[in-house]
Amino acid sequence: MKYMLKSGILYNENTSKPLAMLKGNFVGPEKEIYSSDHTLVFYTNICPTEETDTPSGDVRSHQYIMQDTFGNAYAIGKPDYAANSNPDVFGWPISHMPRVNHANIYLSNRDYSLVMENSQNYTLSTIDGKLSAQIIHNGLMGGWRFHTYETFSPEDLCGIFAFCRYIEQENEFMIV
Repeated sequence: MKYMLKSGILYNENTSKPLAMLKGNFVGPEKEIYSSDHTLVFYTNICPTEETDTPSGDVRSHQYIMQDTFGNAYAIGKPDYAANSNPDVFGWPISHMPRVNHANIYLSNRDYSLVMENSQNYTLSTIDGKLSAQIIHNGLMGGWRFHTYETFSPEDLCGIFAFCRYIEQENEFMIV
């Protein structure tokens, strides 16, 4: 299937009827996901992990979470460093934070790997490497194109997109 996300609204590529909506807050990472009938379905946010042996500055000390309106976890993403930036292998760089390029995601009782190929291209694959979805920036026209190779609900796609943006934020320069 092919979809388009523009201004936080997900459409089927061939129609102009909204399928789902993603709304963010001005402050903080929390986002809300609404169905086509404007019913709140999920929240996404970045939360600390329950693992205590990871230092607080380490990206592995938090996780991305998508919860239903009752607070039940529906999807969890665990961000991690790019292979050539892993501080466990290469040590902590002095001048910058190690690059984050993927998150391991548990969604709908399945494990996936969400990879930021670059800031305008993401891929979602099953653990065995089968491509499940591509999310590609639409360039100067704006918006994002989704190509899915398995069935996802529109709300799932909005949550996956929120996780993409969280990965991107991990690499932004922090101003203190």
